[in-house]
Amino acid sequence: MLEPILTSITTKLFEEAFNQIKSQNITKINVSASIAINEAFKVEKVKTIWRSHSSISFLEFYYPSKINTGIESVPVTSLKDISSIKHLIIEGTVGQGKSIMLRKLASSALREAITIPIFIELMKVKSNTNLKSLLITSLCKYGICASEANLNELLSTGKFTLLLDAFDEVHESKMAETIDYIAELADEFPNIKIIITTRPSNNLKFLNSFKVVQIAKLKANEFPKVIDKLYSTIDDDLSSEIPNQLKKALVSKKKSYQFIDTPLLLTLLCITYNSYPKLPTSIHEFYKRLFSVLVEEHDFTKPGFTRKYQSGLNVHQLEKLFKAYSFMCAQVNGKSIPLDQAISNINKVSNNLNIRPVDSYKFLSDCKNNTCLLLEESGEIHFIHKSIMEYFSAAFINESSTTFKERLYNRVLKNQRTNHFFHEQLKYLSHIDDTHFNSHYLIPLLESDIAFLQENMDSHDSFNYSKIFLNFFLHINENNEIFGTIIFRSDFVFGSGYKVESLSDKLEKLITGFLIGIKTFDLDANLNKINKNKLQKLTASEAESLVRSNHKSLVPSNEGTRDIVSVINLIKLSPELSQFLDSALLGIFHKHLKEIDKLKKLQSSYEDILIDAFEDF
Repeated sequence: MLEPILTSITTKLFEEAFNQIKSQNITKINVSASIAINEAFKVEKVKTIWRSHSSISFLEFYYPSKINTGIESVPVTSLKDISSIKHLIIEGTVGQGKSIMLRKLASSALREAITIPIFIELMKVKSNTNLKSLLITSLCKYGICASEANLNELLSTGKFTLLLDAFDEVHESKMAETIDYIAELADEFPNIKIIITTRPSNNLKFLNSFKVVQIAKLKANEFPKVIDKLYSTIDDDLSSEIPNQLKKALVSKKKSYQFIDTPLLLTLLCITYNSYPKLPTSIHEFYKRLFSVLVEEHDFTKPGFTRKYQSGLNVHQLEKLFKAYSFMCAQVNGKSIPLDQAISNINKVSNNLNIRPVDSYKFLSDCKNNTCLLLEESGEIHFIHKSIMEYFSAAFINESSTTFKERLYNRVLKNQRTNHFFHEQLKYLSHIDDTHFNSHYLIPLLESDIAFLQENMDSHDSFNYSKIFLNFFLHINENNEIFGTIIFRSDFVFGSGYKVESLSDKLEKLITGFLIGIKTFDLDANLNKINKNKLQKLTASEAESLVRSNHKSLVPSNEGTRDIVSVINLIKLSPELSQFLDSALLGIFHKHLKEIDKLKKLQSSYEDILIDAFEDF
């Protein structure tokens, strides 16, 4: 039940919007403000991996996520915290709480009567559904008779804020169209704030009127507060004993658990610790035992008890089939798929694995009822989080035959689209399947990078950038902030961390800063008079002032930004930049050579161990 004061101020917000829509004869309103408010506050209700069997208000367990400002990490819990930013892209990796942060912004907009939030889950943008239709549907839920004919008039009222969740889950066939429509909305309706959440992606970097911020990692000193929040929603004898034990264990060895750096991982740790009070030592060990701990969590305290599952399968068979099902869903980036497609996927993998449940739906029921990893809502089967699908998909690949792995890695190498969808799986596989990952993916990838660079290198160790770059842009947005975008023809890997990070991500900010202070296109800044180290520390206003003072025609356009240089002119007019890039790419070239040599020695050593073991046998 909403508080009377809260209901009053939110009612006024909706009534003002409804009255304006009516007075301008835009369309009809077919519900009262109170009904619209009840619909709007549904954004606070969620099913989570912590409480998967019923919807609860996320405010019961909410711990504020923070964003990196470049200097510090600051919590963002209200639109007032980002009032100076018109359009925003919030980037976060797996499980950092992007969706909950966006829901908190929607909630605060209602509770503080700032604006009417339109919260849209972009995973619903599929081959037969676009963002415009979802926007119309959302307005209709508020009782506003929206249509394609009156949508623009409704948005022109300035009464709404668009909150678009999980761009990375947009169907691939709709990505370009969705980006274009978001750009169109930003240009045509300057009085509407648009906020998008996504995993890190190059796709949205073309929305140059948007500021990009990153969610900060969860720190060890925040664990106790998050744990207390979670357990405060449980009303039983465990709610004090277990969390205190867990907090004590984490604090005593906090350096050992640096891989716990997101709310999702900490929540999963709490769930598994309830039944199996032993802490994992790595992210891979953590996920590896997750399924079996969850599926048997009620049985650990019952010696000799073996649970019977509806599917007729045992725990090992359930997990093996779940991994294969995850792999099938990952092929189409399918965190959420229709029930009939889910049944079809199960039928296919059960036949291939010769693991046959009594009924495919009963297998899904076992996964839903005995783990918190799958949910069924509105005729669709959802993974509780995309990372669950990705890890168990990688685990399926790891347990598959060598022939299967060779074929899959080869397909990923040849198909950039597949690489995009398998990015997280590749991260996991680089650890759990390192031998085959190195042999069939990483070494060939590094060798192809070297071959590509050699092909486009002249005798003086300088590169033909017109062949290496697809393009390079420097942008200035309406907030006078400068951004660079680099697009390579080849997706160069950089170093061996997760071994799939692109070079463009590493160099982008560095080169942008470098460009600001050198003589390139028709900027006349004197390289000798500017400290290059200082360039990396320039504020947006200082950088913009520097650029403007040397390039009088550089102004933000009505569309938000202007591309002001092409790669060919960039290289012709900027010998300093060309030399800088030569040095950077040569560094990659030689690093790749060393990496390949090291990996091949590791592979040779591994093969020698196998041969010795076989001979001993």
